[in-house]
Amino acid sequence: MRRLALMICLTLFSTPGQAYFSLMDTGNLKDEGEHRILGEGQVLMDAPEGFNLNARFATGLTEDSEIQFEGGVGSVDYYLGAFWKWIPFPDTVDQPAIGGRMGVVFADLNNLSTYGVNVTPMISKSFDTNYGDFTPYGGIEMGLLNNVSDTFFSMQAIAGLEWKPNKWDYPALEDMQFLIEYGFEVDDAFDYLSFGASYDF
Repeated sequence: MRRLALMICLTLFSTPGQAYFSLMDTGNLKDEGEHRILGEGQVLMDAPEGFNLNARFATGLTEDSEIQFEGGVGSVDYYLGAFWKWIPFPDTVDQPAIGGRMGVVFADLNNLSTYGVNVTPMISKSFDTNYGDFTPYGGIEMGLLNNVSDTFFSMQAIAGLEWKPNKWDYPALEDMQFLIEYGFEVDDAFDYLSFGASYDF
């Protein structure tokens, strides 16, 4: 009976293991030698309901790729991730940016360690307006994860918007971007709402 109760608890706690890996990113890349830091607040809609504080550091790697390191704490005790972002089709007049990111992840939730891989195909398109650049983006986040009780696959659909203020009207915000994002459960995940800001240097 104890073994059955333990298996049920582990399954319940492991099921949403992928959701806190938000996208919070567009198809725009940093050049080699350029960097970006991002701060994010994430509201989890399902168990474990609550709030996470997340951070990311990204740096340009090649003409069509960058690397990213991120982590977070909160309702999820903590998580860490390292990703390679690759955009073979850049955002141009005739096409949106198309590519993705992939990486390894590790998280601890209720003293249950979960690790695995994450792959996210993504698309975005920037629009220049009088108020700055608006970039809607989307992705399908897929994870193959493992913990002591199970190996499972999770998936989320993600939609978001990044706003880069017009540097002429907001000169103090020239190197800033602001983002809002919603993640929808597709399989073994949960819904979330994220908001954040990034700084380029």
